[in-house]
Amino acid sequence: MNPVFQLVNIDPYLICQVHNGGCQHRCVNTRGSFYCECNPGFRLHIDGRTCIGESQCHATQ
Repeated sequence: MNPVFQLVNIDPYLICQVHNGGCQHRCVNTRGSFYCECNPGFRLHIDGRTCIGESQCHATQ
């Protein structure tokens, strides 16, 4: 079976159960969707899934 097909057909309330929803730190289920959150000291990258350390953010400014 095609893995993409399986992911598309997964129950939206279980999306965080499969590979943490693609989130690096935390996956949060919402009604029919999900979003990613980062641990303290990190912020969410523009990709919406990767977490960047706050010290890395300040180093690039």
